[in-house]
Amino acid sequence: MTKVNKDKEESVFRGNEVMMMLEQMSDGIAVIAEEQKGLREGQDKLRTELKEEIQGVRTELKEEIQEFRDEVNEKFDSVFEFLSSIEDELVDLRKEINILKEAKADDEKVIDLDKRVSILEEQFEMVKAN
Repeated sequence: MTKVNKDKEESVFRGNEVMMMLEQMSDGIAVIAEEQKGLREGQDKLRTELKEEIQGVRTELKEEIQEFRDEVNEKFDSVFEFLSSIEDELVDLRKEINILKEAKADDEKVIDLDKRVSILEEQFEMVKAN
C-alpha cells in the first residue's frame, strides 16, 4: 500500500474508533438478545397460562353439558312414562266405549264419553307430534 492509501484509511477509521464501534454494536446486540430472551419467556408463560385456562374451560363445559344431558334424560324419561300412561289410558277408554256401543248402552252417555275421549286423543296426538 502506498502512503496515501494508508493515510486515507487511518483518517476514515482510526483503530480506537473501530474498537469503540464494535463495542457499541456488541452492547446493542447483547441488549437485543436479552430482550429477545425476555420476550420468549413471556410468550412461554402466556402460552402455558392460556393452555391451562382453556383446559379448565373445557373441563367445566364438559361437566355442565353432562349435567344438562343427565337432567334432560331424566325429565324425558318422566315425560315419556307420563305420556305412555296417558296413551294406555286412552286406549283402554276407547275399548270400553266400543264395548258400550256394541252393548247398546245409554246412547247419550256413550256419545258424551266418546266426544271427551276424542278430544283427549287429538290433544295427545298434538303433544306427541311436537
